[in-house]
Amino acid sequence: MPFVKDGKVIKKTPGLSVEFTLKPGMSARLFSVGPKSVVDVKVADKKEQPTVVEASKSKPAPATPTVTTKPAPPKVAPGDPVADENNTVAAVKLPKLEELAGPGPLSLLPKPDADEKKESASVKGPVETQKTESQVENKPLKKESKPARKKRLEKISRSGEGATRLSDFKLVDDDGVDSGASTNALAQDLVTLTEPIEIPALVPPPGRSADLLPPTILNFNWKEPTGAVVFRRGEYLWLVFDREGPENLANAVEAMAPQFAPVNTLPLAGGTVLRLSAPVTQVPRLSKDGNKWIVDIRRRSPLPVQVISNVLGKGKDGPEVRFLVKSVSRLLSISHPELGDRLIVAPIREPNLGSAKIDEFPQFRALPSFQGVVLQPTSEGLVVALTPRAVVVRSREELIVSGDTERSLPRGVEGAAIPTVEMLDLNSDRRGGADRYLQNLQALQKSVVNSTGLQQGLARFDLARFFFAHGRITEALGILHLIEQENRRLSDGPSFKLLLGASQFLSDNFIDAQKTLSNSALAGEREANLWQAALAASGQDWGPAAIGFSETSSLIEDFPQNVRNKLYLLAADASLHVGDTGAASLYLGKILASEMTDFEKAQADFLEGQRLLQDGQVEEARVIWKGLKYNRHRPTSARARHALTKLGIEEGAFTKEEGIEQLEQLRFAWRGDKFEFAILSELGDRYADALDYRNSLHSLRQAASYFPHSERADNIARRMKELFESMYIEDGGRKIPPLSSIALYEEFKELTPLGDKGDTMIAKLADRLVDVDLLEQAGNLLDEQVEFRLEGQEKARVGNRLSLIRLLDRDPEGSLAALDKTEVEDIPEELKQQRFHLRARALAELGQEDEALKMLEADVSLDALRLKSDILWDLRRWNEAGKMLENLIPASPPEGRLLNEEESQGVINLAIAQTMSGDNEGLKLLRDSYDAIMSDGPQGDTFKLLTGNIDSGAVTSISDELKQVSQVQAFMDQYRDRLKTTPLSEIN
Repeated sequence: MPFVKDGKVIKKTPGLSVEFTLKPGMSARLFSVGPKSVVDVKVADKKEQPTVVEASKSKPAPATPTVTTKPAPPKVAPGDPVADENNTVAAVKLPKLEELAGPGPLSLLPKPDADEKKESASVKGPVETQKTESQVENKPLKKESKPARKKRLEKISRSGEGATRLSDFKLVDDDGVDSGASTNALAQDLVTLTEPIEIPALVPPPGRSADLLPPTILNFNWKEPTGAVVFRRGEYLWLVFDREGPENLANAVEAMAPQFAPVNTLPLAGGTVLRLSAPVTQVPRLSKDGNKWIVDIRRRSPLPVQVISNVLGKGKDGPEVRFLVKSVSRLLSISHPELGDRLIVAPIREPNLGSAKIDEFPQFRALPSFQGVVLQPTSEGLVVALTPRAVVVRSREELIVSGDTERSLPRGVEGAAIPTVEMLDLNSDRRGGADRYLQNLQALQKSVVNSTGLQQGLARFDLARFFFAHGRITEALGILHLIEQENRRLSDGPSFKLLLGASQFLSDNFIDAQKTLSNSALAGEREANLWQAALAASGQDWGPAAIGFSETSSLIEDFPQNVRNKLYLLAADASLHVGDTGAASLYLGKILASEMTDFEKAQADFLEGQRLLQDGQVEEARVIWKGLKYNRHRPTSARARHALTKLGIEEGAFTKEEGIEQLEQLRFAWRGDKFEFAILSELGDRYADALDYRNSLHSLRQAASYFPHSERADNIARRMKELFESMYIEDGGRKIPPLSSIALYEEFKELTPLGDKGDTMIAKLADRLVDVDLLEQAGNLLDEQVEFRLEGQEKARVGNRLSLIRLLDRDPEGSLAALDKTEVEDIPEELKQQRFHLRARALAELGQEDEALKMLEADVSLDALRLKSDILWDLRRWNEAGKMLENLIPASPPEGRLLNEEESQGVINLAIAQTMSGDNEGLKLLRDSYDAIMSDGPQGDTFKLLTGNIDSGAVTSISDELKQVSQVQAFMDQYRDRLKTTPLSEIN
């Protein structure tokens, strides 16, 4: 090497370390390109002095060498870094890739020297406008010059035990960081978890298991618009946002979702990188609510909901590839901590735009993603730029596009077929036609018998491929299982995984097929995407299924007839569900033009009826379905009858009740798959329309049981919650009888929403129960609410209602228990006084009247006076009761109106107390004041009886009769009267 004097290997483990001495006047720089580490040795600039450059990483990748270079020891020019006693120079930290990149588009070249800058300035212009591109690239760099104050998640101290939730964490300032606040500082509660919707008494159907991993739904509550990229590499699921989050975000997510542990973050200026160790079958799907990103991770098809298109274009600097996306504000560069390569990602602000396959180019790869654009550079000189409508990839020299690539990429809006990647060469695997089948089979079996070890495994694999190519799926699957057991090395290959996953799918073993086809070796492979589309269609995930089939339909023609027709039927079904009748017609045409079995023809005919209906040809569709009503293929017969029933209901040929009866009969026509799910789901809606809520909720619950933890089950659960809420929030459960209302609530109370909405529902239901005097049931409802749902002031408020209900139900002990269990601090004076009075009333009813009176001694409020008069009346302490009652009536009769019912009854009560105590003087004063106004009221005769014979001595006989009068219940009567016109929930 002309620029290097000598070199040696220092060590080989854990990473390779190499040291070499540069000749005078030379300099070196180290950077990574993909999995390679590159040392660039060149003549040093005049200003550039020899330095020691040492690359070190906290977790060095095994294949990445550590290279140390040092200048010739004798000569140290003035101005050089000062050497230590060992004549070595202080290490200089290598710049980040963002610092190495020149201005303008993000580049994978090291930062150019002055001469290189001049040269690159002429070619750094964007594809469309330099202004737009420069703004996009320079924005994050300016932001880095003033770093935002860092945040971290801190757990809130709470009493009690239970599962850790992300809502238990708050964003706080990190004291170890400069306190300069950033205008873009993140708000508290950046991330929250949406709990899976609970469906009460969810029981899987016979023969099925409900032990699937439940969904995990993470909410990223950004305050400003934020782009996202989500993709999988190996065992990790990567979530990347173009905005910085808290440093210890990974700890909080791992505490909440331990099934994805370990969770870690990677340093990224101006962005957040979160890696979850999610099983390959757990697939994210994204949605947005304002600035909030909702990441729903569960078992589903890995195909994206919408596909990002890429086109080959010609820019002024040569060929370029454009990924057609909008709403990308910046590009981010990420270094893989284990592999050492770099990725360029483009976060997108629109949800569910991803790529299903790998696009290979000589200088880079476009990797599969669930959201956003992910690029993996494989050579130097790659330039990635942004325009308002695309992410553009080009080269500083010239982007190399091979003939195959050029032919495969669409130009503009016109697509071209992508050449088949033949992981499975079915034509070769068939080894000729059916006439040579036995001869070839015997030859392959003989090869298996005559070989051993790996060669025997390869011979078995040839036999399995032969069976599969001839449509003998069961035989192929048996051979593949044998290879798995005895030739593990062979079973790890992508071709084996593809053949195994396809065979499992065709054997209706969808769970194992999904596990196999989700293997990282098949990620983005077009042949695997065909079977992922088939899986999505089988799971009624129609959007991704339709997209997957549209991109891989050219592969179907090579399969044996039984496999080919099954795939075309699924593709047609998916197309019809997304409204693409044109594509469905093409798929059905392929089937109808082939040799079909009777069952395949029946299925194709049914789908043809669906196509005709969507195209507006209702009568033609009806004729086809009538011909299929009694077909020997029972699933198709059931679907045809269902279609005719729906058509009859929509046209008004059936009443609601008749339509429900027809659907109930169809439940037993074909059971246990998506058809029964559709029937039960529709029955739930029909029963709800007929106000038969019990049967509606039962039907919906049974539908969700068939697909636990799936999006369909979630949709059903949401429908159940909406129905449940409408029953009790909108009208307090008045659409159904009270006893049925509480029974239905007890059966489905897991559907009660959290927070204020759920509390409102419970309050309205309690009101309804009190209205019809179901006090025990109302009390039990509120008792559960204060026990498990409420805290603070609201707990005390509802506790008062519960205490009152127990008193009305003649349960003073329960009333005191309600007050004791809802005792809280810092409540309003009004609530505190109400609790005080309720406690006194309960004590009095328990025979502790003196203690109750002592409690109320200093209380002169109107309610206290009523309560004291009640207690004194019960104790037959008439004189003291009379003094209390005097304060409950007007001092003088009102003018211009009659007494209301409460005032009139108060006057009568006072008259009775004075009569019983022998207070004739008091009775005379009462008569003189109230005789005129009482005589005009409904209780005039009673008042005259009590006050008319004071002077004649008849009062004594009246008093004797009144001794039998039961106690006056002024305090409780007041509440009873209020509850006749005011709901329980409004008494406090």
